[in-house]
Amino acid sequence: MLSVRDVVVSYGRIRALQGVSLEVQPGEWVAVIGPNGAGKTTLVNTISGLLRPEQGEIRFGDRRIDGASPAAVVRRGISQVPEGRQVFGDLSVEDNLRLGAYSRFFRSSWLFDGYPRLWRDRRALQHTLGQVNDLFPRLAACRSRPAGTLSGGEQQMLAIGRALMAQPQLLLVDELSLGLAPLVVRDIVVHLQALRRAGLTLVLIEQNAGLALSLADRVYVLESGRVRAHGTPGALRAQPDLVQAYLGGPRRSADTVHSP
Repeated sequence: MLSVRDVVVSYGRIRALQGVSLEVQPGEWVAVIGPNGAGKTTLVNTISGLLRPEQGEIRFGDRRIDGASPAAVVRRGISQVPEGRQVFGDLSVEDNLRLGAYSRFFRSSWLFDGYPRLWRDRRALQHTLGQVNDLFPRLAACRSRPAGTLSGGEQQMLAIGRALMAQPQLLLVDELSLGLAPLVVRDIVVHLQALRRAGLTLVLIEQNAGLALSLADRVYVLESGRVRAHGTPGALRAQPDLVQAYLGGPRRSADTVHSP
């Protein structure tokens, strides 16, 4: 579904990604872990179209998306949950959700397509809004409240719901657990597992390696803008140096891991 090949991204003279490659298959959950400054957020922002690579290519299905605008990337089926949630605090919960559907349902042409197109989009919007409220009942209960008054966990649910309003095939989640208590994270993960059962593909950018390995089918380890290793969670735990550096304890497995 997603193919990143030899991507290079720089901020001025600082090279944040140095030939990063990864693949994501349909229905798969892939985690990207690594320390602060490893390039994790740069990677997800590049996939989303917020940054453009100097070199390399990104394909979603059979189409290249490197260089596409963020709105075009959303319309093609990729949504991002940004680090720190970034909800619109003065707007209501429901208005935040509706904004997530903007690139998908409201395009510049709809004003000229006439009433039937507008009505069809509104019905699709309401249907998607109902699906998100079913997934996160807490959001439905506080739909009229300003998003800035929600708890951190509720804001994370809102950020995920906002991304889902675009009906993505691939969801990018940047730092799911940031600033949240473990019990809150566990509650959010329960909701995400429902999406997994529905077949949604997910890329999780996560500094909490334990959480990432508990959720992912495969894991990439980034360090200083390069892929340090990749493989299954069990495979990574079989590498003593990786365990020592990233995973927090001496655990072993019989699986194998690929180290570029």
